[in-house]
Amino acid sequence: MTLKIIERHTIGSTPLVDITEHQLEGFIGDINKYSNTVISKVYSMVKYAYNIAYRAHLIDYNPMESLSFKKPKSQKRRKKVRGFTEEEQKRFVQALEDHKVPYGRNTYKKQLLIEIYGGLRMGEINALKPEDIDFDKKLIHINATVTKGMDERVFIKEGAKTAEGERYVPINSKLAAVLRETLDEMRTNSLGLVFYDYNKYGIIHTNQVNCFFHRICEKADLKGVSQHS
Repeated sequence: MTLKIIERHTIGSTPLVDITEHQLEGFIGDINKYSNTVISKVYSMVKYAYNIAYRAHLIDYNPMESLSFKKPKSQKRRKKVRGFTEEEQKRFVQALEDHKVPYGRNTYKKQLLIEIYGGLRMGEINALKPEDIDFDKKLIHINATVTKGMDERVFIKEGAKTAEGERYVPINSKLAAVLRETLDEMRTNSLGLVFYDYNKYGIIHTNQVNCFFHRICEKADLKGVSQHS
C-alpha cells in the first residue's frame, strides 16, 4: 500500500534527482488524507530514499531534512472502537471453543484468548517468547511486536508499537491457564517464538489472524467489532 500511494503521485514516476521541491511539497501535503500510521510509513519511505540518494552523492541537498517538509498530521477522522460487552465476550469465547479447525490448517484460538483475557495487541502476542512470561511474578513482559518493513517483509521489531507500549501485563487466572497450555503445546522453532507458522516456517502476522477472527465473529453473530474490541 505504501508504494502504491507514492506511485499514484507525480513523484512516483519521476527520477528522484528530478523531483522539484514544489512537487515534493505537494506530495507531503496530499498524504494527510490517510491515517497517521500510513502517513508515518509513506513519509519514512520517502525520507529513506532521499537519505540513500544523498549518501550516494546523487543529490547535493536533502530537502527531507528541512522543517518545510515535516511529517503532516492526519485529517482523517479517527474510527471509534467499541469494546465487547460481557455477553458478547462470552459468545465469542464459546464460538471459539466450538470451532473445529481442519487438519493441517493454522489455528489462532490461543492467540485470540490471550488477546481477550490480557488485552495485548496481536502483533505483541505473535512476538512473544517463553522468557517473556513470568508465572512467579504473574507478569508478561511486552518488549517486541510483529511488523512489516518497507519491502512488505514481516519481521520482529524490538520494542513495542508505541513508546508507552513496552510494559508488563498482569497474568490473571484465565490468562494463566491459556498460557500454560500454550507453552505445553509449543514446538521448537528457529526464532524461539511461542507462536509460529509451521506451514510456512515463518512469523505469524496480524492479517493472518484477522480472517480467522472475523470467521469466529460470524459464528457468534457479532457485528461492528474488530480485534481492538
